[in-house]
Amino acid sequence: MNGIKDISELSQSNLSEKLEHGFRPNFFDRIILDAPCSGLGQRPIFNLSSDLLSISHLLSFAHQQKRLLKVASQLLKPGGKLVYSVCSIQPEEGEGVIAYGIQECGLNLEDIGKNIKDVGGCPGVKDYGLNESNRNKIRRFEPGSTWDGIGFFLAIFTKLEK
Repeated sequence: MNGIKDISELSQSNLSEKLEHGFRPNFFDRIILDAPCSGLGQRPIFNLSSDLLSISHLLSFAHQQKRLLKVASQLLKPGGKLVYSVCSIQPEEGEGVIAYGIQECGLNLEDIGKNIKDVGGCPGVKDYGLNESNRNKIRRFEPGSTWDGIGFFLAIFTKLEK
């Protein structure tokens, strides 16, 4: 597998145990954080409960995503790569979390176009804490746009050297 020595999966069900007993800070070279999200980029769901539609419930995902990003940044080695993705088109869960990663977690945003050839999608939206340069480094994919798929958001970070 191209030099991969060990793959470990962290999920909500084993995160606390792994952090307490298994993983030290600066442990991983690469992390993929496909964070739990509102799913508002997916195909329509016609039997939504009123709880799923409340503003407080929708905003709770961004809070949880920021906590997960903070933990992931602590587990990532300096110079390591972190891929962040969600199947939501809500800017609070995309650009808002990315701005938090830059400002609070010691992460530097990479240009997706330099890492993934012909990635497509469109840049990030304004007014969620990212400057124009950083908005152009991330990708959002709107449902029903130029590709036939669900909406989702994608960004790549590098952890800054101390």
